[in-house]
Amino acid sequence: MENFKETKIPDIKGGIADSHFHNLNYTQQGTEPRNLIEAMNLQDMRYAVLAPIPTSLLLRCGNCSHDHDHGHHTKSEVKTEAIKKFWSNYNPAEGLPAAAQEHIESIIPNYYISELKVRNAFSATAEEYKKLIKKDGPLYYDTNVDAHTAASYKNLPVEVQDRFDPMITGLALGDMRASEKLIMKLRDNPGVFTGIGEITVFKEWVQHKVQAGLQADMSEQQRALIKLMKTCGTIGMPVILHCDVNDYRPDDKGVNQASEANNKDRPVYLDAILEFLRHQDCQGTTIIWAHACGLGKYSRALPSHLDNIKSLLEDTRLNHVKIDLSWDTVAEQLLFTDQQLKDKAKEPDNEKLSALADLINKHPTRFLFGSDSLSPNSVDIWQKTSTIYSPLFRKLSDIARQNFRIGNYIENIRNARFKVRLWEILCMPYAAIAITRRTDNELPRAAKIAISIAIKEAIKNGKEQINHILSSPKISGPDNSEKDPENFSKLRSTLLQYAKAYSETVKYSADDLEKWATYIFKDKSKTAPWTDNNDFVNLIDEVEKEWGAEGKALEALKAEILQDKEAYPERYKDLSSSQNSALIAVDRAIRDAIVHRMMQVELQLQINMGLTPSTERIPDFELKNNELRSIWMDIAQRGKEYNSQNHSPFAAYLNQVQAEITKASAKES
Repeated sequence: MENFKETKIPDIKGGIADSHFHNLNYTQQGTEPRNLIEAMNLQDMRYAVLAPIPTSLLLRCGNCSHDHDHGHHTKSEVKTEAIKKFWSNYNPAEGLPAAAQEHIESIIPNYYISELKVRNAFSATAEEYKKLIKKDGPLYYDTNVDAHTAASYKNLPVEVQDRFDPMITGLALGDMRASEKLIMKLRDNPGVFTGIGEITVFKEWVQHKVQAGLQADMSEQQRALIKLMKTCGTIGMPVILHCDVNDYRPDDKGVNQASEANNKDRPVYLDAILEFLRHQDCQGTTIIWAHACGLGKYSRALPSHLDNIKSLLEDTRLNHVKIDLSWDTVAEQLLFTDQQLKDKAKEPDNEKLSALADLINKHPTRFLFGSDSLSPNSVDIWQKTSTIYSPLFRKLSDIARQNFRIGNYIENIRNARFKVRLWEILCMPYAAIAITRRTDNELPRAAKIAISIAIKEAIKNGKEQINHILSSPKISGPDNSEKDPENFSKLRSTLLQYAKAYSETVKYSADDLEKWATYIFKDKSKTAPWTDNNDFVNLIDEVEKEWGAEGKALEALKAEILQDKEAYPERYKDLSSSQNSALIAVDRAIRDAIVHRMMQVELQLQINMGLTPSTERIPDFELKNNELRSIWMDIAQRGKEYNSQNHSPFAAYLNQVQAEITKASAKES
């Protein structure tokens, strides 16, 4: 640990914090956190996030012609042969071939645009896109990046860990289970992560290089992302969101037709993003919209951009939204005119500088500094963005400058650590059980329901404890963490110990619930594993009473239908294939109706027991079939006969099935 002798934060006034930093690039190459401290001290940098790039570059093998599938496009046969030769000698267990080291950057790209002509430009023609970009640098979601971040962070001494806020980025945002994956990453690495991001929705060419089904968008495929935002808000994790405000569709001259076709002063995605940010499931989450609200190398600032930001800041429905001004190319757009950039001017445009400074001075709690440095090779490269902003720092009021440089980082990112740690202690073990348990196991129905209720109750109690702790004046008072950081740190440590102690006194321990929820019965006649826990046995009895006759009748009806299904092949062997299909479709509709009713009963049970039920809306039962035959009437009739024997108060559903069948059959005839 000798490398960490000089790890104390430099004695400076204020300092700076980097809310947007990538220590690894698109091939997961870069600098480990333990080797960043010296460079941070040279910049007077007190804190930085660790945000790995989750979209890794898929490297072409060099032995096939499928350029569009495998990798970076090249027009040079010489380079192609060099790539083939490189890979033929490749064995990472022995190190890279020494002869290739000098030209390795041209053989193995580390960015999704390998052509420097395009990479260093601020526009591209339609022809350049087709030839140099479309086939270049395919990407894939590398969910392992978070495990690497966690391992690197855990190996740091405690005093060095305090300088970093590791962020989760390896999530497929189009996956409805993304929220569950997030919780499992926290479970596997407690005490590590602060927030998530940078996560990306729209980014110049990137969304065209990742499998579409894995991505989120701001229209049809945003539900998983919305649920992820809600989950982060519950846990207390801030989110850094990259979402370009404008699309880029170049013509033959490189002019962006996206804005021209829409409105020169209204970016293509702005309204959809604002609608997303206003969604009720997003409003409880600190969302940091990266790059000055979606600017980029190709998503250029339109004349109305600062006015659009001003409208966002004045919208009370968006108080949870913060803005980072990261990326050197964004800083240049905000402070320099296009002509100045072409002329490589040294000083910013006074009008643009004053407009941006006025906006930050008016809203000093909403902006964060970020470098967006990507695996920097030097201190100069890392601090390029802050160097560009030097005139802006001087133009800001004292409070706005302090907040922009470091204060808002502390408030929105560093201070989130404590709430996340509390949630990990008091709620996470139970949330993880709900995620990992199989709901189709052999446990008795009442036991399954009782486990669900116990999990919800434990999480509810945990959240109440978190709110109680966070409401303490010693914790919630202004700037307590900076006025007396040593004592404040001790206080938080003590409260975390209290939370840990509380978690060990709960009615049902997480270990017991996990054991019961995942129990594998060897012999169902044997004693259940929870019989020694009187509280849980009583809960099961209570569930049995609440579930009552209706629940048991539903179980019986479901069992009969499933039993009938087993007899289908023999019973209906003389039917045509279309009639069999129709039979199965109706059977599925009836079973769906039963499941729907079971969900209603379970929700009502949770309400009766004083718990807040799931907010997910149960879909209305609706019978949808394309093929209708007379055999369907037989199915519905058998269901009604079963119901008439008082085996189930389910007549309304079965009547609806029969009515729909009759109606559809009439139409067909």
